[in-house]
Amino acid sequence: MRLKIFSAVLVFTTVFPNLQAIAENIQHTQKLLSSKQCPNCELTGVGLVLASLQGANLEGAVRLVGH
Repeated sequence: MRLKIFSAVLVFTTVFPNLQAIAENIQHTQKLLSSKQCPNCELTGVGLVLASLQGANLEGAVRLVGH
């Protein structure tokens, strides 16, 4: 059983060596949603599909999609 798990991890890390974990910056997300002011925020990995952001200040904000 351990050999199967080890083999699966080895294959996964060999095939997908450059996958990066994307973590949401909670403080930036909360600031954006509460005040609609978040210049220079890091919004990578944030799901904003249903957020009402009309008139929000996102000048200089970074959101990497697909990374």
